[in-house]
Amino acid sequence: MTTLWTVHTDYGMAIKDYHTDDYNAAEQCAIREVGTRAFRSIEEATKDEILWVAGMGGYLPKAARELAGLGE
Repeated sequence: MTTLWTVHTDYGMAIKDYHTDDYNAAEQCAIREVGTRAFRSIEEATKDEILWVAGMGGYLPKAARELAGLGE
């Protein structure tokens, strides 16, 4: 399984699966997705962050749902 990433922006955070373990590649994907003005940081996602997003009703990639034991 590839690394899941927590992307922090001006307007919140998201758990993303960019299908890479490379930090720089994931960062570039995130910047392309949210834009340079909104992008703040990216880091490897923790289970607590995944559960936080799930608890707030946010979207989780399939790999994140499986990791957190949330099923489909």
